[in-house]
Amino acid sequence: MSTTSSPKHPTRKKIVLLGLVLLLTALAGWQAWQLRMPEQSISVLTREGVLQRIQHLNNLETVAFHVETVVTSTKQGNWYRLWQDQQRGLFIASGRVVAGLNLNRLTTDQVQVSADGRRIHIELPPVEMLSISLDKTEIYDLNTGLMGLMKIDPALLTQAQQAARQQIGHTACQSGVLKIANDNAQKQVQALFALTQAEVSVTAAAVPNCPSQ
Repeated sequence: MSTTSSPKHPTRKKIVLLGLVLLLTALAGWQAWQLRMPEQSISVLTREGVLQRIQHLNNLETVAFHVETVVTSTKQGNWYRLWQDQQRGLFIASGRVVAGLNLNRLTTDQVQVSADGRRIHIELPPVEMLSISLDKTEIYDLNTGLMGLMKIDPALLTQAQQAARQQIGHTACQSGVLKIANDNAQKQVQALFALTQAEVSVTAAAVPNCPSQ
């Protein structure tokens, strides 16, 4: 359905946009209330994450993926210590990816209002992964040198967590988190106007590509 936007009514478009932002922000708040030495190189390996479950959210954070992955982090030893200071850790990390709409990217140009104000067309901005968080990181196996007497290098865990967060985001994206978020966003914004007298159509943006790992 084609709609037109009269240049004589910029205020109406701003009012519609403001109303949309307020409605979505209120919905987001309601959902949030409901859910209560010399430097040495450290090499990190991750295994493909396992998607644990998909949780649909009725707010701007339109979908959440829960992922578990395995990370191996290794610090090379020094020759003058006969490489007995080498450290290696095997970690199991679980995390959460939330995807949805960023309201700051919604502009008046994406809201078209007919001259009589009865028809509104909204073009949504592209969805994105809003947050990638680690719920927990467990040590499955740890080797800190000869007889395990060396103190663990904090960088071993830090870099393992960084790699795990990246792997979790990659797994969720490859599993379709952005497509689901895109579909949910279109349905939820459309539903916000179900009780109004206006005829509203919502067009979702193209699903973004997953970033390279």
